[in-house]
Amino acid sequence: MAAHPMVKSSIFNYLSKVLPSVVAFAYTILLTTYLGPENYGLYNYIPAVLVGFFSLLGGTFLNNILWTFTARKKSKDFFIKIMIATLILSVLLALSANILSSTIMDFFKISQPELVLIISIFLIVSPVNTIFVALFKGFSKFGIALKAALVENIITLIFIAALVAVLNFGLMGAFIAKILALGLSIAYLKITSKNLYFSGKKVTRNEIKRYGFWNILTNFLREAMKQVELIIMGTSINATLLGGYYLIDKLTKIIISNLSFSMQEIVFSKNSEDYGNKEKIAWYAGKAIRIGFILNLILGALSMVVIPIIILFIFPSFAYAIPYLGIFVLTLLVRSQQPLTGIFDSINETKNNFKISVFNIILLVAVLVPLTYFFSLWGYLVSCLIISELSYFYNLQMLKRYKIMVKVIPTAQDAQETLAILINLIRGTLIKISMRKKGLLNKKH
Repeated sequence: MAAHPMVKSSIFNYLSKVLPSVVAFAYTILLTTYLGPENYGLYNYIPAVLVGFFSLLGGTFLNNILWTFTARKKSKDFFIKIMIATLILSVLLALSANILSSTIMDFFKISQPELVLIISIFLIVSPVNTIFVALFKGFSKFGIALKAALVENIITLIFIAALVAVLNFGLMGAFIAKILALGLSIAYLKITSKNLYFSGKKVTRNEIKRYGFWNILTNFLREAMKQVELIIMGTSINATLLGGYYLIDKLTKIIISNLSFSMQEIVFSKNSEDYGNKEKIAWYAGKAIRIGFILNLILGALSMVVIPIIILFIFPSFAYAIPYLGIFVLTLLVRSQQPLTGIFDSINETKNNFKISVFNIILLVAVLVPLTYFFSLWGYLVSCLIISELSYFYNLQMLKRYKIMVKVIPTAQDAQETLAILINLIRGTLIKISMRKKGLLNKKH
């Protein structure tokens, strides 16, 4: 099997993600400048917690099942049902947020009651946008999903400049900007979805039942774990440190994380299509992990040089976050193994995901809770590193029981292949640019 198609797709997918991330970086500069470390921390932390409740109550399950069965059947009827379920769940959550507004204000230490109303609207538009993105990923239309992300980030930048920088609306202006951007992203995806070629196939109850039962339990445990993590973070790490954490997270996503996500998305879609072929599944996952590790190693070394310079010159008030960068990058390097996480979904053996989630919950209680409580952000980052590696090792051992032998250790051939592809991509891009300047290449090509 040739590695080039998958690796090239992953790199192009990564490069496509970088552009929206660069735009997001531009409005991050505005947010950190006009909100400061503490409010910037709240801007990221509040949605993480509240949208996390949507995921906990079934949002992630709806997203995953749509992505998986769209890759297999391209059913329009199924998409409509998932969208209706998403709207019902998100509206109920938004109403609950308003009913419990005083509790929310106390927990997040915010003083503006109207901010809760704005956040509740965010709780409706964000899941709807995510479901549309899952639809396009199910069709392997990653380019469309990423164009929507670019639209969202450009509009966010424009409105943050107007509402936060010019009109000085503060935290509320930042959330309004995000809501408007998500709304326009949804409109773009809705219009573009008319060009998708749906089949007349139906997703049967038995298929959903087999896929769904263990996935519901697994997603509940996963999201419960995330919510516990967030609550532990909010109670053990102050808002200023959280601001530094989210800034490092944003910067490393631009350079490193987007690559892992790109590899994982392409492998998940491929494995969902080829769910009956264990050999192919193991090959795709293994190749993605090995290539991803090599690329993340290169990008990690680059980020250790570039990110401190960016922070010192552009975000000087966040200089206190620089010492955390090394452990952050190391954790992301470990997460090159993310393509392992979707294999049991692909082969309809989702009960194993439940076992892995239980294992992770045990690690959370034994490792993350005490380390974060006693050592604040240092403890949280170290525990994430430990839990990620132990979890992937456990996942790998369980896959062997199904005779899915995923090779995760990079070889010299993997390194040579990756470097050759990178060089060819760069060379090809420069040649096309040169030819276009000389008028020798039609822009449509």
